[in-house]
Amino acid sequence: MAQFSQTDLVQGRDAALERLNREGLSIPAGGLDTAIRLVSEVLGPWPTELQPRFVRMFTENVAVAVGAREVYQEDSLTLDQVTAFLAVDSWFKNSWKHA
Repeated sequence: MAQFSQTDLVQGRDAALERLNREGLSIPAGGLDTAIRLVSEVLGPWPTELQPRFVRMFTENVAVAVGAREVYQEDSLTLDQVTAFLAVDSWFKNSWKHA
């Protein structure tokens, strides 16, 4: 099981808020809590330990997608979609998964 801290999830979410704000997309307080829940559920069963920087960046990217979908009134991300993104993201950033 993957080990990651709540702090890394929150830092990733906060980075997403900053990114969205820079792009002029206003997200209400608590609007990205769904991203933290989705990331926690997807990373929880991951078989190896993940580097904090990977967790933060993955959370940031998922949170940006959650926020943008909310702003543009698109369908919410599903657990299956975030799981698929994890497979691609972890492959692409392979060196970030390891200690």
